[in-house]
Amino acid sequence: MNKTNLYNRGKSFIGIIILIIVVLLISGGAYIYLNSKKGNIPKNNQEVINKEQEKISQEKELESNLSMCNQIPTQPLQIYCYIGIAQAKQDLSICDKIQDKYYKERCYSDIAEVTQDQSICEKIQSQEGKDYCYSVVGVVKKDLSICDKVQTQLYQKDNCYMRVAEAKQDLSICDKMRDNKDFCYDFVGAAKQDLSICDKIQNQEWKEDCYGGVAVAKQDLSLCDKLQDEVIKDIKDNCYVLVAQAKQDLSICDKIQSQSPKDNCYFSFAEEKQDQSICDKIQDKNTKDDCYSTIARKKQYSPICDKIQDQDLKNSCYSDYIISEHK
Repeated sequence: MNKTNLYNRGKSFIGIIILIIVVLLISGGAYIYLNSKKGNIPKNNQEVINKEQEKISQEKELESNLSMCNQIPTQPLQIYCYIGIAQAKQDLSICDKIQDKYYKERCYSDIAEVTQDQSICEKIQSQEGKDYCYSVVGVVKKDLSICDKVQTQLYQKDNCYMRVAEAKQDLSICDKMRDNKDFCYDFVGAAKQDLSICDKIQNQEWKEDCYGGVAVAKQDLSLCDKLQDEVIKDIKDNCYVLVAQAKQDLSICDKIQSQSPKDNCYFSFAEEKQDQSICDKIQDKNTKDDCYSTIARKKQYSPICDKIQDQDLKNSCYSDYIISEHK
């Protein structure tokens, strides 16, 4: 697994770290406030004291949080811990504690994205890291001039242009791109729910994908029927799945012709509604077992495990239930 994929998977862990830090900040602020109410100190002096107390409290809190990161034995999780704290504090010095150059630069980019501050990108050493940073800041600020700062990673510049075009629903931005115009039209066509934009696309696969995007955005099954399965396998049925999810209409799953998309449609509804009876509609044995296992885990209800055919998965289902009961 490459670092980019590993980094993206670690973002959920970063979110947990940020949540913990926010809770600590709130509780720390409440502590300072309650202590200040105990004495009759003149207002101006009290404000100075409060600021000093808050500064000391935050320094201790930061030291405690960083100590928590240092105690994590697994390096990737330790890195995500640093990144989470750096994001919450918007503090580049915490990024500097990361030894791995790639992750350190991604940490800088994350803070630049959160603060919408392109000047942080200039502090990144590698051109590849700078390019990524400019591309994410350009998107959040919807500013093509920042996208244009990307020098070597041209796919990052294209992605920046496409995302800005999508956000602004501005087709003219696509026309400024050297490559991937069809891809950009696809994004904007779906965002504007405009089939006439889809018709500008030369690549047939992207055109079909654009039609599907508009169908989902409009929750219009009739547009799914215009799609051609011979261009992209099962695209019509997959369109039905997405419209069914968008409309929250289980009956649409019944209209799907191919079994695999139909089973996936049932699975998604069963999982969302935590309803094992929907799993019963699934034909593929492995998918059905996965469905039962998922519902049993979510509901923490062991009798559902009995429906699983695969013995290993059934044992795992019971094991998960026992562990959850003793937490």
